[in-house]
Amino acid sequence: MFVRKKKVGSHEYYQLVENRRESGKVRQRVLAHLGRYESLEANLEDLERDLAEYRQAARGHREKQEEARKMLPPSWLDENSLGGVRHPHFRDNRTDAADANVSPYMRSRNKADEAERCADVLAGRLKKLAALKQERGA
Repeated sequence: MFVRKKKVGSHEYYQLVENRRESGKVRQRVLAHLGRYESLEANLEDLERDLAEYRQAARGHREKQEEARKMLPPSWLDENSLGGVRHPHFRDNRTDAADANVSPYMRSRNKADEAERCADVLAGRLKKLAALKQERGA
């Protein structure tokens, strides 16, 4: 296994690559894209930091979501609706003041969901790179 540099336009990117022989020919297989990091260790450090930031952002958005949820009238809270809150387009006898609180709730929920999705992707990548680092060290 080794790290190689690839030039794409004016940018340089790094890849963790292994050589193997197939049918008498040497083939290269990219094990991981390291981005702009020259080493696997530098990439792991940055991924760990990014993962912690995404998890913290998700927690913050979930807290905001709960604060916004508390401002909704009890009649809006329905287990059979989208995310536990009736969709704002289904207006019956609701006031505009209550309607204004749905946007912060939905915005916070969507941001938290997105941060959690990104964190999950990073966690998978981090797990893969950590396994490659262990294999490389062994």
